[in-house]
This record gives sequence, structure tokens and C-alpha cells, in this order.
Amino acid sequence: MKKAILPLMMLAAAGGLYAQDAAVAAPESNELEIGAQFGFESHYVFRGKSITDENMQATVNAGYSLGGTGDWGFRVYGEFFYEAPFDDEMNEVDWKIGGTAVYADEYYFDAGYIFRTYPNSGPAKGKNSVNRENELFLGIARDVRFWQDAEWSQVKIGGTVSYDWNFEQISWEFYAEKTFEEVLVPEFSVNLRAVYGYITMKDANGDQWLGHGSPDNDYGYCQFSVDGIYSLNKTTDVSAGMRYAYNNDHIAGEDCNEFWWGVALRFRY
Repeated sequence: MKKAILPLMMLAAAGGLYAQDAAVAAPESNELEIGAQFGFESHYVFRGKSITDENMQATVNAGYSLGGTGDWGFRVYGEFFYEAPFDDEMNEVDWKIGGTAVYADEYYFDAGYIFRTYPNSGPAKGKNSVNRENELFLGIARDVRFWQDAEWSQVKIGGTVSYDWNFEQISWEFYAEKTFEEVLVPEFSVNLRAVYGYITMKDANGDQWLGHGSPDNDYGYCQFSVDGIYSLNKTTDVSAGMRYAYNNDHIAGEDCNEFWWGVALRFRY
């Protein structure tokens, strides 16, 4: 099980319930953005693999727009993510920094670095599992309208490639995402997201220890989600949704054919 078990979306994340990174329109110069999200998930699934059962998640992020030139807009950001399972399974703390560029409010670019840690895991805790990861990522996305006169046919399509040097692992992820605004009432929207990813690896364990090693343990996965999002006001949303994940990993205990659900409360300023 290479780090297969544990990058948007993390370009990621439908209705804001995944840690993943929906690009936005070019912001105004010198604009500071701060946000936070608190949620419950009946499973924690990452890159097609179920990591823990019931868990609480918290995300705090901040971004600063650098203005732009012509049709370009630029922004830098940082993010903190914490996942806490209800039992003694592996918890997770992530630190993420990156930068985004938007061209013509249509093309989106994202690059950065993620440091993942698993405080109650690893050999120091007597557990046969990982305790850290360092990852670089690069993403690109575009708004595509399939029928010129039909606004509802506009979909965001994108992809991310990530390199984890602890596991010597390359991850490819491609997604399509659509949000329907003002469904039934002005405050309610529905987000749909589909993801396909593939993991490749030169060394099954790298400098981590998982108890077994199979250099050929590459696998593919898909994930789907639907989230209903209700805007309480200009700065606060609540959301709830269903998700599904599947992977074709053949290591015992690492395959996945999972439905789960989640709810979240999000603030932004």
C-alpha cells in the first residue's frame, strides 16, 4: 500500500467539503480573503481510498490577491487542514501554501506545496503506517461551455499532477465540476463533481514504512459527489451531500467501493 492510502481537488472538493481548490475569478488588487470550514464526514476518503471512518474536519485559509495586468490576476494563499477520527485511527494535519493565476476569468492555474503529518501514526507510535508527506502540485482548469447559448452547459474541467517525494509517488487527477445556482430558491445551489485519478510509484514505501512493498502497486480511482449548499448570508454557507469512491487496487484491505456523506459550515470574509 504505497501512499496510495493517503493530493484538488485537493483541487478539491465539492461544496467545499473536500480539501481540493476551486479557482475563482481574478480578484481586485490588495484584497485579503479569510475563510474557515468545519464539518463532519462519515468516512475520510482520499484519492479513492477510505482512510478513516466517522471524523471531524476543520480548514482555515487565507489568501491575498496581488492584482494583475491585462487579463491576468494573481493570488497567493495558505491553508491549514485538520482531520480527527472518532476512534484511534490515523489523524491528519496538513499545511499548504500556493499561488494561483487566472486568465480572462476562464483559465485557472494553481501551484504549491503541501506538508502532511499524521501525529498518532508511524513507527514512533508503534504503528505500521506513515507519519509525514511532502508534496508539490501543479493544476490547470478551464470553464467550458458545450452549447454557446446555454449557460447551464458551462462546466469547469481541470487536472492536477502531484509529486510526493517521501513515497516517490506521482498522482494524476482529472475532474469536471458544475454548480447550479438558485435552485428553487435564490439561496440554494447544487454542486456536482466527478474525479478520475491515477497513482504511479517507483518505490512502494520510499522513506516511509508500511509493512509491505510492491513497486507495481499503481492504481486508478474515481470519485463522485453531489452537495446541496444553502447561503445563510454573504459570509456563511451550510452544506450537505453524498459521495462515492471506487479504486482498482488489488492489495487486501486497500480496495474501495464506498458511499458516504458529509455536512459542513463555512465562513468567508
